[in-house]
Amino acid sequence: MAKNMSASLDNILSKLNEKQKEIIVNRYGLDLREPKTLAALGERFQITRERVRQIEGSALKIIAENIKTNSELLDILSQSQELLRKFGGVAHEEDFLREHKSSISNLDKSQINLLIEALPYFYFHESDDEFHNFYYLTAEHLKSALDLVKKAENYLSKNKGKILMTKEAFKELSANLKSEEKVIKNYIKISKKFHSSPFGDFGLKIWPEIKPATIRDKAYLILKKKGEPLHFKAITDAINEMGFDNRKALSPTVHNELIKDKRFVLVGRGIYALREQGYEEGTAREVIESILKEKGPMKSKDVIAAVQKKRFFKPNTILINLQNKKYFKRLEDGKYALKKN
Repeated sequence: MAKNMSASLDNILSKLNEKQKEIIVNRYGLDLREPKTLAALGERFQITRERVRQIEGSALKIIAENIKTNSELLDILSQSQELLRKFGGVAHEEDFLREHKSSISNLDKSQINLLIEALPYFYFHESDDEFHNFYYLTAEHLKSALDLVKKAENYLSKNKGKILMTKEAFKELSANLKSEEKVIKNYIKISKKFHSSPFGDFGLKIWPEIKPATIRDKAYLILKKKGEPLHFKAITDAINEMGFDNRKALSPTVHNELIKDKRFVLVGRGIYALREQGYEEGTAREVIESILKEKGPMKSKDVIAAVQKKRFFKPNTILINLQNKKYFKRLEDGKYALKKN
């Protein structure tokens, strides 16, 4: 039978006087509103912040004493400790509360946070620049988690070129950091430095391949994953479909950004490809020249195939250029070669 947190907590709060109860309810957001600051409550009651702190402190002492005699709340706190042990001693707020809600009715994080402020069976770390909200069992568990997160960050930094699918990444980190995969996953989840891309790749959030911030980086990632040239309008649609963020990409903006970035090559009318995938700038004649210079005489069908790996020309356009006797000649075996000047 599910435990009822609200009923047990209401019984505890009934032991407080009206001012103590109102301050506790507002300080911890037990009314499901945003928690109030000491200053806001001081202004409301026309007292100093220090006086609000004193009233809160005296109320927490009463709450702590009453928790000790409330078997249901003690069971909840013990259950919380056991749950944190399963997470490796540290758990992201969402994971922790989701697991708890399966056995405790009417559960809210404000209630849990009040209980552990009064009687610290475990602890809460509020979101900051580096971490999300999370709960931890002891200072030792916290240190272990922070150490492992740092090691994971350093490992990924040294292996930036080796971006992995999320599932495989945790296996590799587990092997290299000599820790359980599920523990690494829980620890890493509390950090804001890691991220999984919409393509399922895992890495550091600052990497443009993982969380691209600019139009150029988003377009680059789309073309790299697609592996073939795309019209700038198709690139725009793909960026918006992937949902990298809430900013909508516009076709004219995408086109302008692609033109200015040397990573991209215009291989046809409005069609772009990545230079790193072998595509080149230049006219059909110039591309044919570079291919024949590198590979020597080739059959026309092989020239077409080779050119289309570098530029997005139609076969007829390539064949017409091959007929230009000023630059190319047809050999007796039917192959084409560069004409020597």
